[in-house]
Amino acid sequence: MRRGLGLFFIALGALMLLLGSVGALLSLLNPRQGDIAIAVAFGVFAVVGLVLLVVARALLRGTTPMQAPVPLPVGERVGQFLANLPESRETADGRRYEVQYLAPIQGKNGRPSSLHVRVPARTPTTLQFHRENWFDRFSKSLGIAREHQSGDEEFDREVYVRCPSEAYAELVLASDDRRAAVLALRKLGFTNVQLDGNQAFVHWPAFDPAKHDHPDLVTAAADLLTVIAKDLPAEDPDHAAEHLDRRKGWLAFLWVAALLYAATIFSLAAFPPIRTSALLLTALPTFIGGYVAFGWIAAFLLGGTSTSHDKWGVLMAIGLALHGVGSVGITTAINGLADPGPLAEHEPLIVDKRTHTSKSKNRTTVTYYATVNSWESAGGTLEFKVSSSEYNQIVAHRSKLHLVVGPGRMGFEWLKSQHVIP
Repeated sequence: MRRGLGLFFIALGALMLLLGSVGALLSLLNPRQGDIAIAVAFGVFAVVGLVLLVVARALLRGTTPMQAPVPLPVGERVGQFLANLPESRETADGRRYEVQYLAPIQGKNGRPSSLHVRVPARTPTTLQFHRENWFDRFSKSLGIAREHQSGDEEFDREVYVRCPSEAYAELVLASDDRRAAVLALRKLGFTNVQLDGNQAFVHWPAFDPAKHDHPDLVTAAADLLTVIAKDLPAEDPDHAAEHLDRRKGWLAFLWVAALLYAATIFSLAAFPPIRTSALLLTALPTFIGGYVAFGWIAAFLLGGTSTSHDKWGVLMAIGLALHGVGSVGITTAINGLADPGPLAEHEPLIVDKRTHTSKSKNRTTVTYYATVNSWESAGGTLEFKVSSSEYNQIVAHRSKLHLVVGPGRMGFEWLKSQHVIP
């Protein structure tokens, strides 16, 4: 649940932050409608997105933004554990295992506490057993992820198996005892059960010895891990590690395509819209349709394995923001580059002028604006940024602003050039 919610907040927060930032920047640099409230609204939108990203980071790290306890010195005993040191132990029948308790650390590079128990286990590939969440189920329903189903109703409902080889996962999960051991470890409190090629181990994030520990916890975990590690298949029928995964190449291609698409935002410098709101409304259908199409293509190219949706989810979460920016950029580019013309000239009367001062730590910046009568609607006004020298030449209700504008292929006007007529 925390992981799924974190991914959702990343997607939503990234979209709100980037679109809000772009909208605020456009409104401040090219405020054609003379309403600074639009820029403020976009700014609030971006701030909310930033807050969502902070919350998502805390969720995905398995902790909260609250201050963590001061870390314990290495080797100090906490209950039955040595803080931050791996400790070798033996079960009652002499089988060796390793336990390690990591104390929490505060600060920028901090971490929550965790408990790890490990036993030796040789495997030709890796397996991970996690709680099956809504995103796993959603991805399987769309055909993006493909997971081996053991036929054990409880296991298949509760556990999601990540393994690069579906055939090897089938061999491992053919054992009733192994499936029962994985479920038992989860019921003990361990969230992650893994085979990394050299060992079988379990992980309990945010483990608190004072709340979660009991005398038989680690020995029970070691016994269950031994069941999982016993008589594991030595060969992978799929030989997954020996095959080049074509999906890595497609993933790189999709990332490059998304970044290049987002780079079209620089077309705003060449073809600035007269009205930012008209641009955003025109770009909205492109964003919705294009993002859905991008998601379908990405799912088709990346799908088919038990980990496909992990890569697809990250691509779509960040791609949501990249595609939003790119939709604005590509709409602007098409509107200007494919403009059927002809260019039109307007000389509206300047009815007002104003300045906006922004202060940073080391400098103060003044931006100058001229407000003119709209040539499209009676009583309406538009606002344009001007240079400081032009600003000083302006006399309200006497000076004019000479504008050269294009009608735009997409139906909204863009600014070719401008200068003040004193």
